[in-house]
Amino acid sequence: MELGDISDDEKVMVRKMIITAFWCIQLLPIDRPSMSKVLKMLEGDVELLEMPPKPFHQLPLETSMEVHSCENSNDESSKSLDTGTTTS
Repeated sequence: MELGDISDDEKVMVRKMIITAFWCIQLLPIDRPSMSKVLKMLEGDVELLEMPPKPFHQLPLETSMEVHSCENSNDESSKSLDTGTTTS
């Protein structure tokens, strides 16, 4: 299937899915839609859908560094379990 073979109905459905997905990945849970709202968004008119205020909102640098730091310490813990050594 080539890009030119996509029907208008398929384009509308893809647009609905993308906008709905942006709502579902909002950083704060309170900003995310309920599943019943998601169904309404996907079944409703695409023209009524609005983009979330911050569709590409990223974690602050400090938070992403903390997550990376936790991942590294978890890696060290799992390495010590594999080798039978302990690290602090």
